[in-house]
Amino acid sequence: MRPQFTCRGALPALVREKVVAALAAGQEKEARILDELGRIGCGASLDEIHAAIPEDGKEHSAECPKCGIEVVFRRIPTAEAAALAAEAEAAETPAGT
Repeated sequence: MRPQFTCRGALPALVREKVVAALAAGQEKEARILDELGRIGCGASLDEIHAAIPEDGKEHSAECPKCGIEVVFRRIPTAEAAALAAEAEAAETPAGT
């Protein structure tokens, strides 16, 4: 089975600056592309680490078991995530339908 969460690696400082500048200019798509292309991760599965993180909406850091880089996860409580999804769906549905 393919891992759901894998180590994406660190973002070099120069690339990070470009990502921040793109986000500040409202260029989310460009920022995502730079982020994707700028990382060289080891590809280790982080599924077990992610599963162990509590669903409390807070950021939790851990160490990649293969390369040692710090990884950060934030898990939204399941009930809260369902409520947010329902809210988003309701906002997308035109009134009266």
